[in-house]
Amino acid sequence: MSFPAPSAAACPQEAPGPRRTWAAATALAVLGWAAVWAALELGDLLVPSRDGGDPQPTGARVVLTVAVGLAVTALAWWSAGWSAGWLAARRAGGGRRTTSEPLVLAGAGVVLAGSSTALLHGTRWGMDGLYSDAGFRTEAVTRFADSAALADYAYRGLPAYYPPLLPWLQGRAADLLGVPGWAVMKPTQLLVCLLVPLLSWLLWRRVVPGRRAAWVAGVVAVATVLPLKPDEWLVLTLVVPWWLEVCRGVRAPGRAPVGAVGHGLVLGGLLLLHTYFFAPLALATALGMALDLLRRRPVHPRPGPGLVTGLVAVVVAAPSWGGPAWLRLQGAASDSLQLRWSPPGFDRPPLPWPTDPRGVLEAVGVLWLLWALGRHRSAGVAGGLLVALVSAYVFMVGGQLLQPGVAVLPEKSDELVEALLAAAGVLGLAELGSGLAAVPAARRRPRSRPVAAAAVVLVAAVAVLAGLVTVQAVHRGVERPAAAAQHTRYPDGSLPAGGAVPPSPRWHAWGVEPGVSGASVAEVTAAWERVTGRPPGSGDVVVSARSDLPATVPVHLFVSWKSIYSHPQGRFEDRLAVLEAVARCGTPACAHRLLRGNDVEPVDGLVLNRDGRGLYASVTVDTFPEAWERRAVRFDDRLFAAPWFGTAQVAGGAVVVPR
Repeated sequence: MSFPAPSAAACPQEAPGPRRTWAAATALAVLGWAAVWAALELGDLLVPSRDGGDPQPTGARVVLTVAVGLAVTALAWWSAGWSAGWLAARRAGGGRRTTSEPLVLAGAGVVLAGSSTALLHGTRWGMDGLYSDAGFRTEAVTRFADSAALADYAYRGLPAYYPPLLPWLQGRAADLLGVPGWAVMKPTQLLVCLLVPLLSWLLWRRVVPGRRAAWVAGVVAVATVLPLKPDEWLVLTLVVPWWLEVCRGVRAPGRAPVGAVGHGLVLGGLLLLHTYFFAPLALATALGMALDLLRRRPVHPRPGPGLVTGLVAVVVAAPSWGGPAWLRLQGAASDSLQLRWSPPGFDRPPLPWPTDPRGVLEAVGVLWLLWALGRHRSAGVAGGLLVALVSAYVFMVGGQLLQPGVAVLPEKSDELVEALLAAAGVLGLAELGSGLAAVPAARRRPRSRPVAAAAVVLVAAVAVLAGLVTVQAVHRGVERPAAAAQHTRYPDGSLPAGGAVPPSPRWHAWGVEPGVSGASVAEVTAAWERVTGRPPGSGDVVVSARSDLPATVPVHLFVSWKSIYSHPQGRFEDRLAVLEAVARCGTPACAHRLLRGNDVEPVDGLVLNRDGRGLYASVTVDTFPEAWERRAVRFDDRLFAAPWFGTAQVAGGAVVVPR
């Protein structure tokens, strides 16, 4: 839509700068997100649930509320453009065209944050509740909500080894707001959903010109949606454009260089969030440099600036690597199990087969990359994406073939492959659209109707494809983990609106039976208080058979419930060996001596489960290269007799405290 242009004094003729575009997109996204929330609340008033809680969201309700948010966003964008054009016409006359970048970026944010808000409506949990990775992530936030020290989320006295930036910010926010750490997981995930397209656009605009950058940022964010792991998702969407500029020398026309220090600050911040994707991209950097040498082109990254960038990043990321490195310098050995997990069998890399909407987009991307390669465009965005894509495939396939001797988690490269293919698909569609629009007028006049029809068909096909890709991505990345959050029991024993019976009985915290048959965290802490006279806290080292206790109460674990979550210098095998030795004891005195006087650290209490065979705690242990196995350590009840131990029974287990 065109509007009369304002005067130079009122508003500049050129397109809005990045700050104005980003501010406008942010305002539109927040407005659309608020509209989604208002629609959900209005729905609660119009259709109240039977028990007085929020009704569990349905597919139709999710689509309707997100559509409301998008409509409000579009209306606000149109109104702002109309108002600006009207004011400009009153002052100077002329014409200007409103920019679509804020609408594209805000629309992507509303789709992501709106669908997540709708699917999580009725629960205070974040994605997946406390199931699997959500458990240790919540445990880290609970640790940092208790203390600002950069400590390991599980073991006492060890520094943080997992990139701490996001959980530290979450924990400090929880402490500032006076809420438990687990209660900030959902707001953080929703906020990241809103911000991912906006933040990634700031980097994509440096390598892709014009509005294409907004479309790439928005589509890649939707195609790779992963609010369950917001730190990983942020890095995935930000690192690709950063790598294209720094390691392949790609820069859009008119973009001023940032400098090695600036790039290093960005890299350091990304390393504080997540580290995995830098491994396949390191291979891509080496491959790109080799190609530069073969083609006798300037090598990227240049050695001098590259060294400065790396040194700055190392300094910025020191809170992540400094503590473990200091332990190694002191002679602490790393556990052999660390990072040695792999799914059973062989993970097939994602291939761009056009059998579903995502596959169609990815197939377009591959065709565009091959077309660009044939036209000798190997030095631009297409060339950089192709180098990264080939390297990601090589890393994923080759890493799995080498894994019997080397563990590098190669299967996670599939996320990078999907991001690269999505970016290439958007750029391929943009190239096709530009080609149709650039048909010379002399050639277009005799067949204007076929050309116009082709353009209409292309626009309609792209719109349908975008809608289907969005639905597919939301279903895969949001709907399933949101369903788990609807059925996870709160620490006080109550349930979200979703109820007690999950669609899948495995979507629950480790060591906690689905439903309400077992004790809640509140009942476990009450039992601990009955035995000790005080609630459990950060001063206690606990053997916990259930992962919901350390995720919601800042106790330290004696042994992590999964070996892959254990600190690299945590001595997981030694800790597990202590428990197995306790299980072999024949007297309470023996059990007490091993628990309190072992060479790892004293145990202050045990929270154990019970089945027909007695008390037990189960952990998972690596069976590299074939994933993991469950190992249960069983204890005879007579080992925990008085006066050596105090015991309190709870539903489905017991709380045991050495005297």
